[in-house]
Amino acid sequence: MAGKIASSRTGKAPPRPSVMAPQARAPSTVATGKPREPRREVLLRGRMQAGGSWVDVTVHNVSSRGLMAQSALRLERGGYVEIRYRSQVIIGRVVWTNRGRFGLRTRDAINIPDLLGEPVPADFGERRHRPRIKAPERRKRSAAERYLASRQLSSIVQFIGLAIVTAAAALVLAEQVHSLLASPLAVARAAMSYAEHTDGSASAN
Repeated sequence: MAGKIASSRTGKAPPRPSVMAPQARAPSTVATGKPREPRREVLLRGRMQAGGSWVDVTVHNVSSRGLMAQSALRLERGGYVEIRYRSQVIIGRVVWTNRGRFGLRTRDAINIPDLLGEPVPADFGERRHRPRIKAPERRKRSAAERYLASRQLSSIVQFIGLAIVTAAAALVLAEQVHSLLASPLAVARAAMSYAEHTDGSASAN
């Protein structure tokens, strides 16, 4: 009672009881600053390998590219671990730790339906989820462009035809020159042969 009277006279309020600070919670986003993909709350108990040791692990939530789990093994950020649950093998990098719990960024996409024993969609892992890029439509050529292309094609055909005709004419000309040169040579050889025969007969007489 005396304490209450003294506090009312001094005008000071009695000291409040101390309140403990709340415990730190696991971060809700990855350190990249991008919004994290929504995760499914689960409770999966499997095995984990880290640093050559196998320990029990409990997965609390999971998404296609990451998960949050808990184990008795002390992990370091940046380290790689391997988690096995049923037929699934999940390999990822530790991105945060907090009192036995840790966040994992997986190397490959997690097949969540298979992990949870649900029917797996037929299109899982396909590129269907990516936005399709339409192929650019071919622009229709104008009449002037078509006419120009036709003229260019006609010029090419004419050039090829002219080259063939020129080559054939050159071949015919070469044959004619060869014939003209061959006839005088034959006559000269015949004359020389006749002269030699005549000289031989005269010498014999």
